Amino acid sequence: MKGIFKFVMIFWGAILFLLSGTFALGEQLKLTPVDKVVILELYGDNTYPLGKSDNIVTRLGDTRSTGRISPPLAAHGMGVWVEISVDGKKRTLLFDAGDRADVMVENFRYFGKNPEEIEAIAVSHGHSDHFGGLAEVLKAIKPKNKKIPIYTGSNDAFATRYIKTESGELKGPWTWSKEDTEHSGGQLFVGGPRLLLDGLALYTGSIPYITSYENINPGGGKGWCVKQENGEIKMIDMPEEGALVINLKNRGLVVLSGCTHRGTVNTLKQAQNLTGIKAVYARYGSFQKADKDKLIEDLLLIKPTIFIGTHCAMDKPELIGAFKTVFPQNGMTYYQSVIGSQFTFSSE
Repeated sequence: MKGIFKFVMIFWGAILFLLSGTFALGEQLKLTPVDKVVILELYGDNTYPLGKSDNIVTRLGDTRSTGRISPPLAAHGMGVWVEISVDGKKRTLLFDAGDRADVMVENFRYFGKNPEEIEAIAVSHGHSDHFGGLAEVLKAIKPKNKKIPIYTGSNDAFATRYIKTESGELKGPWTWSKEDTEHSGGQLFVGGPRLLLDGLALYTGSIPYITSYENINPGGGKGWCVKQENGEIKMIDMPEEGALVINLKNRGLVVLSGCTHRGTVNTLKQAQNLTGIKAVYARYGSFQKADKDKLIEDLLLIKPTIFIGTHCAMDKPELIGAFKTVFPQNGMTYYQSVIGSQFTFSSE
């Protein structure tokens, strides 16, 4: 029975993927090429400075090199500051908003980032460690006579979620409240794909699931991928999850994802399909457990020059080890992002 369900899921995912590809090939969304993209991990699980600074990354959270007395705050979740520059003008958005509002607000101060510069927020999916700090972030932005646009993939993001433990116990609930978000100064845009910041970025909306080797329900039925619907507890595969895509001039796509429950390869292919751009310069986000050989085989076909793992990627050491071994032989580099890791990608 499980085999039949899996086949049906993959079959319909493939149909949706083909349809999205047909749409994209017919009328791709035109992303304006940009001169520079700066990505700063503002909120994350780990402050320990994994890796050294180089021409791509500066480890701003490393107290040994910065001379700071204390490190930034850390908590489980993800929040990323994104700056996009074109023709000398900088635009700013936030990708995910962490879980704890106090950590988000304190790390704005720690890294010298003014939340009032944020023009839009994209939320990858409806897990509380990606939207929990949203209300306080909106208050910190202090929008004047306007709502801050907030993007997410589908209404599944607002489902009531639970954690299912090893013993089958349910802990929760957690729910992303539309009402609280809009009351705090946000204007929700649900679905996609959508262009952001006057065409400088793209939010993919829901990503079709077509691979069979990436585990979208981690832990074999336990974990976060649980929701309540009409009083019944159901497993789900995060259908709302979306990614942020930017077109870096002369380089290719920069793709940001959250936990990447919908699959790393699926996410990158959807970015290619929607934009008509095949070159992927940088990929930033977590990844799920997968058949290592099949995943690497497909990633070598897409061949992102820079591959960055963050958030819950660190609990997949086997995959990280394989990436660090295979990627350099193929002109690719793996980086691990922690809080304070600032990646700068330039078109020059």
